[in-house]
Amino acid sequence: MSTEELRQIVAELAKESRETDRKMQETDRRMQETDRQMKETGRYLKEIGKQIGGLGNKWGVYTEGLAYPSMTTLLKDKFGMETVCRNALSRKKKETLEIDVLGYANGSVNRVCVVEVKSIVDEAALEQLENTLKQFSRFFPEHKGKELLAFLAGVSVSNEVAKKVIEKGYYLASTAHDIFKLKVPKGFKPKKMRV
Repeated sequence: MSTEELRQIVAELAKESRETDRKMQETDRRMQETDRQMKETGRYLKEIGKQIGGLGNKWGVYTEGLAYPSMTTLLKDKFGMETVCRNALSRKKKETLEIDVLGYANGSVNRVCVVEVKSIVDEAALEQLENTLKQFSRFFPEHKGKELLAFLAGVSVSNEVAKKVIEKGYYLASTAHDIFKLKVPKGFKPKKMRV
């Protein structure tokens, strides 16, 4: 190989090296731009998530507000509750238990009704109600010895979940024209519980 051919090869390699460096710099710039766009998209998605979460919370508050008057009437008229309150809250050390609607009566009725209100009554709502029932006597000891009735109230209830709620002996209420009504079959037997 001649010196001239060697110089041409070296010159060609240098040219290719410069072209490779330029392409690598361009790739690096594009990767930085992609990273910036991904961070921006992440911030955007996080903000959308907050907004959706806020809408979900507002929908839940709306549903509870919608349910409260109907459930108050139902609990007083059908179950003899003397007192019905919304968002009953009890704290024990660092733990908190909140009941969406709580009704109770002393004397001859001697009963307490726990109502879990959900926009959508699903398996998670049923689990939440059962968890609330397990903790109820610890958080609300003033109702010790009373008959305890459990209710799930919601705007949307699938037939499958409705069947499970009824099988477990809990009352089910859903909306009809913005009024919550009991949806229990004839002969329904509520679960016998005591606080």
